[in-house]
Amino acid sequence: MTASWTIVVPSVRLAENSSRLGTEARPLTRAIALDTVAAIAAARLVEQIIVINDEPDATDAFTALSPNVTVVPAEKDTETLDIPAVVHSVTGVADGPVVVVRPILPALDPVAVSSMLDGAESVDFGVLEDFHRRSGTTALIAKHATRLGAFPTTLKIERPAGAQLLGLSATLHKSATSARDIAHLRSEPSLGARTRVAAAALLLELPTKESGRRYGIDPPPQN
Repeated sequence: MTASWTIVVPSVRLAENSSRLGTEARPLTRAIALDTVAAIAAARLVEQIIVINDEPDATDAFTALSPNVTVVPAEKDTETLDIPAVVHSVTGVADGPVVVVRPILPALDPVAVSSMLDGAESVDFGVLEDFHRRSGTTALIAKHATRLGAFPTTLKIERPAGAQLLGLSATLHKSATSARDIAHLRSEPSLGARTRVAAAALLLELPTKESGRRYGIDPPPQN
């Protein structure tokens, strides 16, 4: 029997986790999160999407994406999330299968999400590596939610002990937390409309010896 999945999207500490986009990039980080959730909502096999959100003014935008979206508020500066408890509070299931997807995948393809879920039943505990942050992850699959434990909200998560490294569609592995990432993703056909509009105001600066910077926004973030 084909399973229907609960997807958890921890949309917390977005500005901090995407600090390389600059202090004025909040509309862009939110657009990226919304496009991530919209792609998940358009995929097959998704029964419930739980967005853990620490920006109350974004709640309506998330819930408008799909009737399957439930927003659970989180405290500002939360460093860890109790994923099993959150899932249980929404679904009533104590230790069922869950997929955690980070809200940093603006070019996520719903077909890729469906493909991931098609094969997820055979995965006990798996992780998708972030192609742009080799020390980071973009998604985790757990047959039992309790495997996730105290889930950190930072992007810099090492591969969890015992997790199988999964190689799936590239759009599941390509995060956007810097201007350079956005530049690389602009040619992706699946880049979300919200991100494309928000990124239009982003002026990329090529690196120079004088600036000592890589790609940055204009004006640069204030130190």
